[in-house]
Amino acid sequence: MEVLLLALEQITRAPGQQPVYLSERVVRRIYEARELISGNLTRKYSSHELGALVGLSNYHLKKGFKVIYNLTVTDFLHQARMQKARLLLEETDLSISRIAIDTGYTHPFAFSSAFKNFYGYAPSLVRKSRRTRKD
Repeated sequence: MEVLLLALEQITRAPGQQPVYLSERVVRRIYEARELISGNLTRKYSSHELGALVGLSNYHLKKGFKVIYNLTVTDFLHQARMQKARLLLEETDLSISRIAIDTGYTHPFAFSSAFKNFYGYAPSLVRKSRRTRKD
């Protein structure tokens, strides 16, 4: 699906913009990097370390994430953490402090601030909303 979206983006790209082509090998390795990030949200890989783990140069890793996800590696990690946090808030009874730790934040306040900046509302609002729906 992502490969099809990538091809569609290249077709609809504005004239004058050069299309970006990634080899199948690079795309596979970018997907491996995505799985490493998504599989351990508490870990913040440096781009050099992540590239080495999946066999890509720092340049190809950064370029690949930008082309495939339209995000930097750091922004991808942040987005994945926020999506996981929201899912945990909606589907579990874990405390906000526990969710903060499980998504890579060392302090609940830092997590709450990041969540609010990302979604526009506090994590406690998601939790309250969930309780209201249960009742």
